[in-house]
Amino acid sequence: MTADESQLARSFRQSEPDAFDEVYRTYGGRMLAYAQQVTGSRTDAEDLTQEVFLAAYAGRGSFRGRSSLLTWLFSIASRRWRDGRRSRSARESPMDPASMPDAGGPGGLSLDAIRLRDAVATLDRPMAEAFHLVMVQGLTHAEAAQAMGRPLGTVKWYTATAVRRLREVLQDDSRHEPKDMQQGEPRRPDRAADRRAEQAAGLGAAGAPADAHRQVRGVFG
Repeated sequence: MTADESQLARSFRQSEPDAFDEVYRTYGGRMLAYAQQVTGSRTDAEDLTQEVFLAAYAGRGSFRGRSSLLTWLFSIASRRWRDGRRSRSARESPMDPASMPDAGGPGGLSLDAIRLRDAVATLDRPMAEAFHLVMVQGLTHAEAAQAMGRPLGTVKWYTATAVRRLREVLQDDSRHEPKDMQQGEPRRPDRAADRRAEQAAGLGAAGAPADAHRQVRGVFG
């Protein structure tokens, strides 16, 4: 945690004036993105986000600072959604691409963004949740494991599997190059394919986590 984050956590725990509003302003957007990823529904995500912050406020005295405040909020969200689904006897199902947050400009999603989102949409919910926490939100594997309430090794496997599938999608797309307009015409460089190949090579690579987070944050964040 940064010094500002530590100070905000202390202020929140001690119920200082305006601390709750500042926590919501700081983490509300990221919590909503995470909630939409795990629920697959905008409506459920908004409800879950509200529940999380209300529960966090009610239980603020129980936050001991052993993790970051954001990790603690994620753990509340994961537990509440999992318990709620169990109570409804809900069945695990893949992510619905149409329910994920939009990315890109006013014209809609880029083709690369659609490919990435479609790939993640095929993952089971726990795997997609781990991917979102680590690769989008930037948590460490240990923090993601704490938030999800799952073993560290399991979360590492979830994340690695998700990254591998994304690499396969990007690398496969980079092999499809446009045909020449006329026979014998020199082929123009396929910069989009080159970019996808570079993304695939760097996604999740050791030593470049910030780059990987930036690649996917615009799609899922």
